Amino acid sequence: MMIASLAFAYSGFALLCATTRRHSVNSHFMKRLFHKSHIHKSHTVKNSHPVFAVWPVKPAILLLRLAGLILISLALVYCMSTWGFTVGISAGWLVLAMAAYLVVLTATYLPKKLTQGALIGLLIALVATGITLS
Repeated sequence: MMIASLAFAYSGFALLCATTRRHSVNSHFMKRLFHKSHIHKSHTVKNSHPVFAVWPVKPAILLLRLAGLILISLALVYCMSTWGFTVGISAGWLVLAMAAYLVVLTATYLPKKLTQGALIGLLIALVATGITLS
């Protein structure tokens, strides 16, 4: 269960990280979702930064963010089901911290592999869950 919860948390954090504008420029899949023609900036004075720019979020981005949050909460539920409620919360926070650290390292040193890592992590989590349940 620890491997499944770690893989679910990694996939969730990687999806959340990949759906931000800063990290989406490194992925071909996310470039399509954040195309420049969909960004509408408000009228600003020259040489100033737009503070209240209007950036509509596509439904695909919202679905990926929701999937990331669901995977993170699923990792916490797996930890709580394995070790009980009191120890499971502490183990869940440990799993979330390790997964976040792995996502930070992946986004820093291998940014183009972030979305592939999320899918591989999800596959590992599903296989580990299937092995545990059988």
